[in-house]
Amino acid sequence: MEGTNMSFKSREEMLKGVREQLCKGYASPEEAYANALEGAKAGIPDKICFLAECYLYGIGTDINNDEGVKWLKKAAEAGSNAAQYSLASMYIDGIYIERDYDEAFKWLTKSVEGGAPPAQNTLGTMYENGLGCKQDFTKAAEWYEKAAEQGYPDAEYNLAEMLLNGRGVEKIPKRAFELFRRAAESGDSRAQNEMGYCYSTGQGTDPDYDEAFKWFSIAAEQGNAVALYCLATCYGGGYGVARDLAKALECNKKSADAGYLPAQYRTGSCYLSGTGCEKNAEEAFRYFEMAATQGFPPAEYTLAVCYMNGTGVKADERMAFKWYERAAQAGIPDAMAEYGFYFMQGQIVPRNTQEGVKWFREAARRGNAEGQYYLGMCYESGDGMEQDLNAALQLYTQAAQQGHANAMKRARMLQQWMNSNK
Repeated sequence: MEGTNMSFKSREEMLKGVREQLCKGYASPEEAYANALEGAKAGIPDKICFLAECYLYGIGTDINNDEGVKWLKKAAEAGSNAAQYSLASMYIDGIYIERDYDEAFKWLTKSVEGGAPPAQNTLGTMYENGLGCKQDFTKAAEWYEKAAEQGYPDAEYNLAEMLLNGRGVEKIPKRAFELFRRAAESGDSRAQNEMGYCYSTGQGTDPDYDEAFKWFSIAAEQGNAVALYCLATCYGGGYGVARDLAKALECNKKSADAGYLPAQYRTGSCYLSGTGCEKNAEEAFRYFEMAATQGFPPAEYTLAVCYMNGTGVKADERMAFKWYERAAQAGIPDAMAEYGFYFMQGQIVPRNTQEGVKWFREAARRGNAEGQYYLGMCYESGDGMEQDLNAALQLYTQAAQQGHANAMKRARMLQQWMNSNK
């Protein structure tokens, strides 16, 4: 629903295209503007809307956004569905006017009376996300349905997503698959990627890795970052194509460079392990940092480990603590255990056994072996809590069952001590 940042060059190309389209049938842009001005003065809604476009896009006159918005509002109030939709879109994106979802919803509900699929689809999106209205998945699906019935690809995709997940409607994977197909065949790269997903998982159709690879490839050719990531998975695992780790890395990097956070993390992992390339700790760190600074929790944890061990960067325990903290608060169990350890150690931060125990307990609750081990040590020593050897032994055993070597040793030692002191 957010507006898209656009370069000056691409905006100029877009404006040029709009001008050429709107000026069809007129001898010149100046004639188009004059015709719009005459019709607007006569109170004709469509001409008022056209005049607004002349000011917004510089058709036969200088661009004047304030004047354009003024006339667009007049056209909307005069009943032009096109103007109502354009005005709603401006309120949604915050273009030329301040973003206001309530106003956007108000004008959208008027514009859909004209039956235009883009307006119906956008109203569905408002309902789905609760923007300017109470969130209502059922109403969202109803509006997507109306637009999809007219063959509008965005609505076909949105409705298919709801049907695939059973959100606001009955879960019907087969119908979702058919809607994805319709949108995919219209060129929607998101739907093309979903076709690959359906074929790879067998949702709504029989599993077929060859078909999955085909659709991921089609979407990837359009630069779809998620599809590139999925295509990398195909190459990495040999799904629908011969296994090619170098090609997998190439696709991961393209996805990463397009801004897909999981791909940035995976690319860093490839460089760290030398999967599809020579090991390169500096490149690994760069990609981990790329994803971590954008709030991707697994990368936050791995970046902390890099700072702790000096992997691809100079070792810096304070920076390690910073990223452990972020990852712990984002719910990464390994990070919770390490973050808690800092409070028990009392070096980077003042010693706080209660805080340390809190994080150990949370990590252990999530089945983390390190958290179980650390919490067991607290129970055994009575550090930060009342001593409880049985609880300590239980935690050591749980960690040992996951292969934690130190927990295995502590469990044996504690068990022997407890047996000898019965």
